[in-house]
Amino acid sequence: HYFTIKHNQDHLQSMLEDTTKAMRKFGPANVAATCHKLAKLVKICKLPIDSSVWDAVELEIIKQSSFLSPMEISSTVWALATAKRTSPAVWQKLADVILSKEINEFNSQGISNILWGFAKVR
Repeated sequence: HYFTIKHNQDHLQSMLEDTTKAMRKFGPANVAATCHKLAKLVKICKLPIDSSVWDAVELEIIKQSSFLSPMEISSTVWALATAKRTSPAVWQKLADVILSKEINEFNSQGISNILWGFAKVR
């Protein structure tokens, strides 16, 4: 059993390293999806994700945040809060992008995710 867990974690780490290298080629939707899936690995599988992976994701979020859809923004906020990521630069950039949108661009679940996420990292 230990071998299987260790093997899977080693395989995951290799995939994460490849993802980190490819991250700058991702579009906004893929950056948001990657962030969301990483948070699920942390939350559900209790897998530690190396800081360098999160740093690469956060850098792309900062670069591409103005191109994220309202759903991608709320998903990203949820993911970063779930993973307890507290980089002031990424949170400020997301706040700026959110405030540049009209409230009616977000659905109720999106608004809820955003409010919860910002409260969680406060």
